Amino acid sequence: ARQRAEFERAERHQRTRAGMRPGSLRWNISELSHVYLRRYRLRDSALEMFFIPTAGCAFGGAGLCSSLSSLFVDFGPGYEGNVRRDNAANSIMKRAPAQTVKQWPERSGQFLHEQLRSLTMAWVKGRVTNFDYLMSLNVLAGRSYNDLCQYP
Repeated sequence: ARQRAEFERAERHQRTRAGMRPGSLRWNISELSHVYLRRYRLRDSALEMFFIPTAGCAFGGAGLCSSLSSLFVDFGPGYEGNVRRDNAANSIMKRAPAQTVKQWPERSGQFLHEQLRSLTMAWVKGRVTNFDYLMSLNVLAGRSYNDLCQYP
């Protein structure tokens, strides 16, 4: 009887916790600020998107590196995961605002080179703090707070 009561209490607790979880989460594509191709578990199969809430922070500030304003999605292992990721990235980027920083799958290397050059020049001219420069380097290197294998 005692085990039964403990089991029922645990079951009620699980149902209560399950009821508190969101059924789905939504992001407004107009708030999308950056889209990056990512590696997850050492595979090219993920996508990371950063959002700046409409009432929120300035471009390139804390919002860029905050895990609260980002979404990290893995599309599965193997070649199929890579293809699904690239297809999703292309679809999202086509619908994203013009000012969104986009790492298109077809031009990934060129994109990273251009972003790094631009970032370095901004840092040299004093427009970017040392901290923001290092955080941005980590982002461009593919590191993410959302994947422990790539954590900065």
